[in-house]
Amino acid sequence: MNDRQRDVVFVVALVLALVLFVSFFGVDFWRWATWRPPHDFLSQFVTVKPDFPRTGKNVGLGLVLPVLLAGFAFYFRSGGGPASRGPDAP
Repeated sequence: MNDRQRDVVFVVALVLALVLFVSFFGVDFWRWATWRPPHDFLSQFVTVKPDFPRTGKNVGLGLVLPVLLAGFAFYFRSGGGPASRGPDAP
């Protein structure tokens, strides 16, 4: 593969990692982190703070897979992965 192709794979892997992080972990984490308790008397007994995103889907697809994809992207861009073949290669 040439450098241009490696850059495309790098960008696609990082964008996919970012999309997975935001959609499976980031939104729920932001909702949990920015929640504020209600100030009126009645709603403080009814409202519940959103759960921290700790399910297998949130952690696996939102944290683990994006980290692996980003690691793959940086490894692949640095020259790892399929070897570049010259014009004489079969």
